[in-house]
Amino acid sequence: STMIHLYAPASRRFEPTMTEEEWLDILHPDDLPVSEQIDHAVLEGRDYHVRYRQRTNGTDYRWIEEIGRVQRVGDQVHVSGMTRDVTEFVAREEQLRRLDELAQLVDVSISILHLPDPDDPRSLTVVWENETARRTDPAGGHEGQRVVDFNRHAFDTERHRGVGFKMAEVALGAPTWS
Repeated sequence: STMIHLYAPASRRFEPTMTEEEWLDILHPDDLPVSEQIDHAVLEGRDYHVRYRQRTNGTDYRWIEEIGRVQRVGDQVHVSGMTRDVTEFVAREEQLRRLDELAQLVDVSISILHLPDPDDPRSLTVVWENETARRTDPAGGHEGQRVVDFNRHAFDTERHRGVGFKMAEVALGAPTWS
């Protein structure tokens, strides 16, 4: 069988026509099952979305995301789609996964906050909490909640020195502590 790549950039090392064996030769050995996944999808007339590593020169591999749309027209099967290099995206995902694992392991309460409306400090919302933060609060986790909804005193400037306002400033990236 032959694969046709009409607009493959030179960096992908594709000729306009490439055999299955040539493609398998540049596919990372651990990702060989992806070839079967694509073949099965095409045989069944199903669209597919896969990621794999592909050698771009002698030794370097790049992560590729491939999306294929499969259409049957009579006895013919037409596959159209796109491929893109997602190496940097995969590396960031891996970093985030490792940070998440680390944040879950430490016995310190960690919360990530977001200020959806920069003009309204009370819009400060919890985006993520580690397990320790969820355990520390008797009410449980607060992901998706505004701080003011579960801590009505956070913005009290007399009793709590307006800690909610300080947190909103930090979320905006403004310097707050002297």
